[in-house]
Amino acid sequence: MKILQVTAIFVLSKSNGTKVLSYNISKALVKRGHEVTVYTTDAYSRLRNVQEIENIEGINVRYHKNVSILLSKYKLFLPMGMLSAIKKGIDDFDIIHLHDFRSVHNIIVYHYAKKYGIPYLLDAHGSTPRMSGGKRRLKWLLRWLFDIAFGYRILRDASRVIAETEVGVNEYKELGVNQDKICVITPPFPIEDFSRLPLSGVFRRKYNIKEKHIILFLGRIHWIKGIDFLVESFY
Repeated sequence: MKILQVTAIFVLSKSNGTKVLSYNISKALVKRGHEVTVYTTDAYSRLRNVQEIENIEGINVRYHKNVSILLSKYKLFLPMGMLSAIKKGIDDFDIIHLHDFRSVHNIIVYHYAKKYGIPYLLDAHGSTPRMSGGKRRLKWLLRWLFDIAFGYRILRDASRVIAETEVGVNEYKELGVNQDKICVITPPFPIEDFSRLPLSGVFRRKYNIKEKHIILFLGRIHWIKGIDFLVESFY
């Protein structure tokens, strides 16, 4: 099967959370015998020759230069050349996997996927809520305008939408997605990274932890992750 992954960021680092998710998925699909191509931007990567497709561990990766590096730092990705690449080659794929929700390239892919009748999946990675209140009112308004113009249609016409938790399921439902279209798939981890585990007790000795119980928070330190509730409640 020929699969197209469309994502704003494609990095190979073992950190950075969802930024490496499309890489892990693509690598696993290649191992299963599928032909995987990634259309992405040059964010978080060195400048590339976008006329060529780079082969990374069997994955065909095509980088497209953003109009502005500054805008990409604020997660506004405007990839030059991706429009023509999608227009010319999208009908060669059997299925498309869109990552994130509100983006210019998702609008482009949606248009041509509908035109050529190619099924697509969408994983919003928790980006569906419209933040509101305080300084975020402008962001809420911009996201609402996107949803009215494109977002609802992108969700409506997707063959499936992927949620990573039950929270994600409810977030899709709030935007009108039917339950039977939502699949819950937890993010994959490359299990080979855990083939050699440290000896039991090393972590406690390193940080001189004497308490019986340890609470582990796995995620970046950001208000949207809700770590303040965890810290305050246990305090």
